[in-house]
Amino acid sequence: MNLIDGIKGNNFVVFGRAGMDMFADPIGTKSELADTFKSDLGGSSANNGAADFEVKPSEMDQVDYSRFSALITAGTVFAGQPSRDATFRAFENARSQGIPVIFDIDYRPYSWPSAEIASEVLSRAGEESDMIVGNDEEFGFMAGGIDKGLNKARELASKEIRTGIFPTQAVKPNGAGDSFMAGLLSSLASGYDLENSVIRGSACASIVVSLPGCAPAMPDEDQLNNYIINNPIQDVH
Repeated sequence: MNLIDGIKGNNFVVFGRAGMDMFADPIGTKSELADTFKSDLGGSSANNGAADFEVKPSEMDQVDYSRFSALITAGTVFAGQPSRDATFRAFENARSQGIPVIFDIDYRPYSWPSAEIASEVLSRAGEESDMIVGNDEEFGFMAGGIDKGLNKARELASKEIRTGIFPTQAVKPNGAGDSFMAGLLSSLASGYDLENSVIRGSACASIVVSLPGCAPAMPDEDQLNNYIINNPIQDVH
């Protein structure tokens, strides 16, 4: 099964974590000055030492990969053991069933024992994936320098697509990567071409960083469509 067909199958096996994000209230208050905090369903940033680090390779063998059309995971699960070996086992199992692997680099320095180990492991994960999602810094990290990020991405890409951006007033950075991935994959699964799927993923990220919380801030399809209509994309030069 090729990558796009796997995504259009819209039936994903996902390895990672879900937890809780805490943020100062009201929005814009510095944490050290806050009297009140709120919590939302979130992810990695509030879960160092998370349970997914304890997943074992043998547990990955219990998944029936033939039931799914693609595998999705992120770099956070590679930061510790035994989850690192377990996730590489999941990659092997997915490939044996002919389903594509989608990898979000999601590099978080505080999770790793060293930058050298992270670079080696994340590069291997990238080489074993069919789709890689990351920013300039993350691709640069894999390439050995932030200034090399764009060239690394171009090296890995079968073709390059340039799109504009949705300027937004961010209240937090959390959730941008997850929402971009969700918008990208759901749009591809719905039949949008790659360029428009990237644009829709970018719009999702812009929406989420402009609102408090992570999961509650993510738009449904109607909200996403209305946002794109009312916020024309701007070219970047």
